[in-house]
Amino acid sequence: MKSKILSTVLFALILLALPVVTLLWPKTDFSQMENRMLAKAPVPSLQTIKDRSFMNGVEDYFSDHFFGRDSWVAVKGYLEYFSGKRENNKVFICGDRLIEDIPEPDMGKTQKNIDAVKKFVKKNQLPTYLMLVPTASEIYRDKLPYGYPSWDQHQYIKETVAKQLAGIANEIDIYKALYEHRSEYLYYRTDHHWTTLGACYAFGEAAGRLGLYSSGTKDYDIANISHNFYGTLYSKVGYRSIQPDIISLYSKRDAAEIAKVEVFDGKKTAEYSSLYFKDFLQQKDQYSVFLGQNQPRITITTNNTGNTNSKRILVFKDSYANSFVPFLTDYYSTITMVDLRYINESYTSLVNMSDYDQVLLLYNVDSFAQSSDISKLGVG
Repeated sequence: MKSKILSTVLFALILLALPVVTLLWPKTDFSQMENRMLAKAPVPSLQTIKDRSFMNGVEDYFSDHFFGRDSWVAVKGYLEYFSGKRENNKVFICGDRLIEDIPEPDMGKTQKNIDAVKKFVKKNQLPTYLMLVPTASEIYRDKLPYGYPSWDQHQYIKETVAKQLAGIANEIDIYKALYEHRSEYLYYRTDHHWTTLGACYAFGEAAGRLGLYSSGTKDYDIANISHNFYGTLYSKVGYRSIQPDIISLYSKRDAAEIAKVEVFDGKKTAEYSSLYFKDFLQQKDQYSVFLGQNQPRITITTNNTGNTNSKRILVFKDSYANSFVPFLTDYYSTITMVDLRYINESYTSLVNMSDYDQVLLLYNVDSFAQSSDISKLGVG
C-alpha cells in the first residue's frame, strides 16, 4: 500500500515539476534536430484571449520548448514502432531507411505550373529543359509497408506534365536511370533529398539532352566528407534506429576552377570561392554543404570563359538542384540558380534573360505537384 502511495506521489510530483522546469529552463529559438524555428511565447491581449489565439500560442510554446522534448519524441516513436505502426508524421519506417509519404498531386496547382512554363518559354524564346525528379517513395516503392498506397509519379511526369509541354520544354527523363540503379545509395536514409550518387546518375542522363558529355560515375573522384548526417525525416520521426547517412563530394581531376560564387539573400550579395560550405558539416543541416542554404539567387562563375565550355545556364530550382549543379560547372562559364520560393516579385528582377543560352527547370515531383511558387514563371 505504501509503495502505491509513494508511486502516486512521485508521479504527481513529476507532472508538477516538468512544466516548472520547462518554464525555467533556458530557451532556444531554433531546433537543430527539427531544423526549424520554435514557437515564441505569446503576448496576451484582450483580442488574443477572446479569439483563443493566446491559449493556442501557449500550447504551441509549451509543446516546442517542453523539457527533454527530443527524448520524449524518441520514446513515443519507439512505442509506436513496437506497437506495429510503420508511419509517423507522414514518414514511413522502412527497415533500414525512412521514406517520406508524398501526397497525391494537387492538379489545380500542377496545371498552373504547366501553364506558367508555357508562358515563360513563349516569352523568352530560350531552349528550356524540364527535369522532374521522382522521390524515394517512387524508386523504392517496394520498400514501403504493405498496404500503404503510393501513386505513380512516373505516370504523372510523363502523362500529366511532359505530354502538355511536348515541343515547348525539352523533357529530361531520369526515371529509368534512377530505377535501374535502385539497389544503390540513391537517396539518403534519413533525409528527403537524393544523394550525390543519385544526382550523378541524373546528370549522366541530362548531359546528352543539354549537349554535354559525360561517361558517368567513372569520371569522378569521390570523397566522403561526413558519416554522421541525420536529415529532415529523422527529425520528424521519433524512431532512432536508422544508421546515419554519408555525404559525398564528386570531383574531376581536371575540374574547372570556380572563380566565384555569389549568394544573394534578397538584401545583399556575399562572395565565396567554393561550391561547398563545409561549416554546415558541424551543424544539423549538413545537406547545406552543397552551396549553402536555399537563397533567392546564387551565381557561379567558372574559368570556362573564352573556351568551348563558355555557355551560360539559368536554373530554376528547389533544393534537389543544390547537389546536382556542381556537375554542371565543367561545362558552363556561368550558372545562375533562382529559387522562386524566396522571391515575391518577378524573376526578371533577379536575372537578365538575355544573359543566358539555356534554361533548366529542376524540381522534385512533390515540389511541382504541390507548390504554387513555380507558377511565378508566368509573371514577368
